[in-house]
Amino acid sequence: MLTDSLNRPLVPLVALILLLAVGRAAPAAVINVPGGAATIQAGINAASNGDVVRVAPGTYIENINFDGKAITVVSTGGTAATTINGGAAGHVVTFSSGEGSQSVLSGFTITNGLSYSGVGEGGGIYVDNSSPTISGNVITGNFACGGGGGIAAYFGSPTIQSNTITNNSQYTGCSGGLGGGGLLLEGTGAPMVISNMILNNSWLSGNGGGIGIDGGTSILMNNLISGNLATGVVNGAGVPAASGGGIDTENDSDPLMVDNIIVNNTADLGGGAAFSVSSDSMGPIVVNNTIAGNTTTQNAGSALYATGYDGPTELFNNLLIGAPSQNAVYCDPSYNIVPPVFENNDVFSAGGSGFQGSCTVSAGQYGNISADPLFVSSASGDYHLSASSPAIDAGLNSAPDIPSTDYYGNPRIVAGRSGDAAIVDMGAAEFQPAAPIPTATPSAMPTPVGNVISVPEDVLSIQGGIDLASDGDVVQVAPGTYFEAINFGGKAIELVSTGGPYATIIDGHGLGPVVTFADSETTSSVLSGFTITGGLAINEPYAGGDIYIENSSPTVSNNVVTGNSACTSGGGIEIDYGSPVITGNVITNNSQFSDDYGSCGGGDGGGIRLYGSSTAQITSNTISNNSWGSGNGGGISLYFAGSPTLLSNLVSSNLATGVFGCTAGIPCTPNDPLAAGGGISVVSSSPNLIQNLVISNNADIGGGVYLSSVAEYSSSPLMVNNTVAGNATTRNYGSAVLAYGLEASATFINNVFVAGDASNAFYCIDADPVFENNDVFSAGGLSYMGDCSAGTGLPGNISANPLFAAPPASAYSLAAGSPAIDTGTNSAPDLPTKDFYGNPRIVAAHADCPAVVDMGIAEYQGTATGPCPGSPPKPSKLKVPSTLKFEAKQEYSGTTKKLKITNPGKDKPVAIAFSSYGTNAPDFSISTECPPQLAKGGSCSVSVTFTPSSTETESAKLLILNGFDAPIATVKLSGGIKVEK
Repeated sequence: MLTDSLNRPLVPLVALILLLAVGRAAPAAVINVPGGAATIQAGINAASNGDVVRVAPGTYIENINFDGKAITVVSTGGTAATTINGGAAGHVVTFSSGEGSQSVLSGFTITNGLSYSGVGEGGGIYVDNSSPTISGNVITGNFACGGGGGIAAYFGSPTIQSNTITNNSQYTGCSGGLGGGGLLLEGTGAPMVISNMILNNSWLSGNGGGIGIDGGTSILMNNLISGNLATGVVNGAGVPAASGGGIDTENDSDPLMVDNIIVNNTADLGGGAAFSVSSDSMGPIVVNNTIAGNTTTQNAGSALYATGYDGPTELFNNLLIGAPSQNAVYCDPSYNIVPPVFENNDVFSAGGSGFQGSCTVSAGQYGNISADPLFVSSASGDYHLSASSPAIDAGLNSAPDIPSTDYYGNPRIVAGRSGDAAIVDMGAAEFQPAAPIPTATPSAMPTPVGNVISVPEDVLSIQGGIDLASDGDVVQVAPGTYFEAINFGGKAIELVSTGGPYATIIDGHGLGPVVTFADSETTSSVLSGFTITGGLAINEPYAGGDIYIENSSPTVSNNVVTGNSACTSGGGIEIDYGSPVITGNVITNNSQFSDDYGSCGGGDGGGIRLYGSSTAQITSNTISNNSWGSGNGGGISLYFAGSPTLLSNLVSSNLATGVFGCTAGIPCTPNDPLAAGGGISVVSSSPNLIQNLVISNNADIGGGVYLSSVAEYSSSPLMVNNTVAGNATTRNYGSAVLAYGLEASATFINNVFVAGDASNAFYCIDADPVFENNDVFSAGGLSYMGDCSAGTGLPGNISANPLFAAPPASAYSLAAGSPAIDTGTNSAPDLPTKDFYGNPRIVAAHADCPAVVDMGIAEYQGTATGPCPGSPPKPSKLKVPSTLKFEAKQEYSGTTKKLKITNPGKDKPVAIAFSSYGTNAPDFSISTECPPQLAKGGSCSVSVTFTPSSTETESAKLLILNGFDAPIATVKLSGGIKVEK
């Protein structure tokens, strides 16, 4: 079998010619050169459409033109024996008369072309408004002045296949031009560039050392592009700026690049490839390429440099590997901050960074990884993946235009590891395991009842399913990744996945919100069971990176909302003047968009932001690891948001930062940090915050929760049975809560507020809210500070370590001895019937105590230790003598008697203690061997020693007390000195 330099199978030349001839009539004639015609051009001149001009081995010094004829010009001895030498007299071969694919040039070495005057393009081969087939040639040693040292295709759609295009360049003394040392594709058209080796070409004063593309929708597939150089351009500052050592695209170029190996090329910007996209272009689609070992003199995209309006550019399943210590991919935000779409790529540089510039938002997101791909031997040109490569089974099967075979001709989507499903690999090579590996089969899911539209069975896209549906229908989506942004369009439909959120992904490409509800949808519009990612709201509406809700009230349930960004608010979800139901979702790792130019600033709400009058129901969600880079509310922000309800949410490890300045009541300088509400920020809103767990969040002030009013706009929040603990502030203003300017009607009942570290827990500024039955505690700081410093003394409030239970108990549940057990108030408004963990809510945990709600999120379900809070239970009955009398004696030096106490067994263990009172109590000293709790049926003794201090009869009382210091038994004590008459 014939192979190329990368051991890739080649199509034999004769077979290729036969393939090209399929579908047309047999040749009318064969013209032999030099037998039937002295020169190749003479043979062409003599031929008619359908003829074959057969050229014997030799070197032919001439410049030929097909003159529009649909003929095949082919050598009989192949490229090594048959050369067309242009004599530096212009293009060696010209197609400029509207030739089509039946005009074929094959089997020659094309050399010594020079395109200096006129168009100055296409030293070796020039194609002008034509679409010939150029196959199986060696195009080498040619020069041009304006572009395309080897080949230039101007406004045509040629097929350029299985050629070696090598050592072509810009002619010395020329400058500028469109570049493309090996190949230039210029203007509208759809050239096909397939299975070529494009090696060691250069452009000396421009871009595109190997290939330059300026317009059109070309296809580049299965090419080796190696050792090419772009140089000789400087920018206005005198800095070298030639781009695209391997490939450079400019202006309205929308190529499809699949299964190419682009290695060892050099440029100032984009050693492997450079894309400059115009504002009205979609840009390249780049799928399963290996771009590695290229270099950039300016450390700007060793593998790839992207600039212009490159947001629509899409890259899937590629290996983008930088040279050591150079960044692999650089995205220039100078023109537009929207970066290209990167999905399931390996972007890696040993000693350098993977992504730099505006595309850093893709690092670690959208299936992208950064790891050494472990080629078999890149040093010897073998770019197969070794068995331990992290690129195996790491691609995306739904990426567009994946071919059936890889660069090396092997089957494309193969299960590379045991137990894996058949998943495409990253890069140009598909790993081929030694033996077939069984693939996992997903379990069947039940089909919803009713009018069901199945995606992709009935319609390929989710939006297509929505468009087809009517009110009341169900759009049912099979597992997979769907690259689209969807809009419910006001329809009362259910959009559900059959495989759940971790198997069914809607990826928004980074071109705006992923899901939009903006046509008065109600709770009958349901979105459920998806991972929703790749949202980037940096253009209108600038908010709601993942889900944007405007004047609508849909149901959003059981989704994973992750990896989204927005410019002004709502990194994950933005709700403007709506009352949706948001329940059972995981909302994580969403943020404010950030770039090196500070394009987005202000705003709020990393996970969720709610604005405008609302009664939204936000229940049972996990809202974690979100951030807002220049505002409040790392997890949730409620801003002039009416009276929504937040119930039983976990709000954890969110961050609010990036605000600087001063506010009344907090001493500061203008540059002091002031971001508020790491977990939850409430501004001029009156939410019901019920039974939420707010932990491990961070902000400058109000680490857990920030509550405030602005000017005349009131804020009267209600917080009931929340646990806010372990949060942190940089300024020590309210580790758990900062309340600022709240109305007197703001109410806090049954909460546990615990400071992080040694900071204060609850800080009030210009606020005097209602505090009832809260535990506000700081282990090393003050519980309350500011205007609410007297909170501990208010009814039912305590300041004590709540004693959270240790694992394996549920996090932030209460230990048996917690002072928060049975110490809430049952009259708190909106008490749920179940606690945060689903247990019954009002439970009597202490023996013989009434059922009283606990403080915090968790209701203790066992038997608590220690005394019963509140009123003591009914007195326990002990068996004990009612009197103890010391007989009168003439002298006493101290006489001791024992008193037996028995728990007769009718009661539970009884807590006991002892005391004495009365005028003579000091003369009756008491000691005991009794335990703190006397078991059922148990008994013990109390020793009473009488030492009189007078001659009068003395008396006192011995009190036996329960755990509440209340007497449960009394023994009369008496004694005296006998006086002689």
